[in-house]
Amino acid sequence: MTDWAEANTYGTNPNYWNTDNDVISNGIEFSWGYNPLNANSPISASSLIFSVSVVTSSRTVKVYVNHYSTMDYVKFYVKYKTKFGSWTSYSYMGSDSTPNTNGDYYDTWTHPTVYTRMMVMVKAYDYYGHWLGSDYHTSGINPGGGGGGDPPPI
Repeated sequence: MTDWAEANTYGTNPNYWNTDNDVISNGIEFSWGYNPLNANSPISASSLIFSVSVVTSSRTVKVYVNHYSTMDYVKFYVKYKTKFGSWTSYSYMGSDSTPNTNGDYYDTWTHPTVYTRMMVMVKAYDYYGHWLGSDYHTSGINPGGGGGGDPPPI
């Protein structure tokens, strides 16, 4: 978009690439058919994750993701913290394109026993494969020590 079109036609800020401070630029949001003035359009990325539960006895992780009308599927990733305080890189855990009866996307997996914490990342996409946003959740998974703090989400 030209600066003139941003200021006079679309009402976005031509001096800032992302007027609504979501994760998608003004021009891309407009070209995808979303509102570049509304941070919840296409989705409210910071509220994707509905819940993360960890059942230590069975080592089961269950992640539920809120469904927004523009979303067509989500991908799940996880990284783990060792007892020495270092973090693994993200591993792809799966995707879901069919919301459950509550309208949520979800995934379940078994976590390894050698880690103390995990960071779950979900990425939401629309039908065309446009990345709509990501959300993160960090939680403990096993008792035990571990140095270092939590990393930044990315």
